[in-house]
Amino acid sequence: MAEKGFLDHPDLIDRLEQLGMHINDKTKAEAELRRLGYHSTSGYRYPFRKLREPLTDELIKRREFRHDEFEAGSRFEDSIALADFDTKLRAVILTGIFDLEVRLRTAIAHVIAQKNPKGHLDISCLDTNRCLELTSSQNETSKFEAWKAQYESDKKSKNNDDFIAHHTLVYKTEIPVWAALERVSFGTLIHFYLLMKVEDQNDVARKFGVRQGTKFGSWLLSIMDLRNDCAHGARVFNKSMKRNVSVPPNSYFKKYLKHIDKTLTADKVYMPCVLLAHMLRCHESGTNWHNTFKTQVKKLPQIYLKELSEPLITAERNMGFPSNWQELEIWNN
Repeated sequence: MAEKGFLDHPDLIDRLEQLGMHINDKTKAEAELRRLGYHSTSGYRYPFRKLREPLTDELIKRREFRHDEFEAGSRFEDSIALADFDTKLRAVILTGIFDLEVRLRTAIAHVIAQKNPKGHLDISCLDTNRCLELTSSQNETSKFEAWKAQYESDKKSKNNDDFIAHHTLVYKTEIPVWAALERVSFGTLIHFYLLMKVEDQNDVARKFGVRQGTKFGSWLLSIMDLRNDCAHGARVFNKSMKRNVSVPPNSYFKKYLKHIDKTLTADKVYMPCVLLAHMLRCHESGTNWHNTFKTQVKKLPQIYLKELSEPLITAERNMGFPSNWQELEIWNN
């Protein structure tokens, strides 16, 4: 198959029209492509494309589930509205994750500092067996060594921070854990949490309404994946998440998550977002993030095509939300 060649914005607009997408204002449409990009908005046009039926094994292998042509009633403006909705959704999600990140750094540092102010580099303060595990069967580096290497890399990139420079010059020793964990990425912070003793993990997890520290760790990894998607501008409204997380009834306190059962789609954006809302609401500082998130989700564009009697995109079908989600306690004051 010949590779796609370059097309200028007017030609791209003409191609979309030829494939059946209605464009009300070509000049404005070209401006939108210059603002958002043709390729980056392709995922928001994808739901408008006709499904291939039947799907052959070859088509599935090539991940060609839809035709290039659009369904009747497809409008360019609707695809842009969907893209703008997703942009704002990512911003709201990131705000919540940033809030969680600050609280998590504080909680972890407090638990470790009670053992040793330099406990982030003292294997005796952590779970020895887990620290000595290899990062993979093909790599002889232990998880503790990998953590230290990543920590040193993160710290080196921030050597000019006032606190690090001051501490290094005055005390000439390693910075304490409460400062050290401020200098690592969210992912590195979570991997450090996974090296902690189970009882210390439990101590941290309970501050966020979670009984089981190991389960809390798996939920954090799910939120980390979502954070990476949001930070890099990936589409999230209908994305399949990298990890499926389980939420057994005995893994959490309070009743915010009691609606989660096996009927919910575990690999959609709802799952990490409801876990995030639970963590923030259960923390002693409280939050209003759940209301902000709910408000944004309710702004999902209502898009109708000529052949459909219901919206093309819904929070329930495409984002994994339960049918009665707006009435649930987790999303209300």
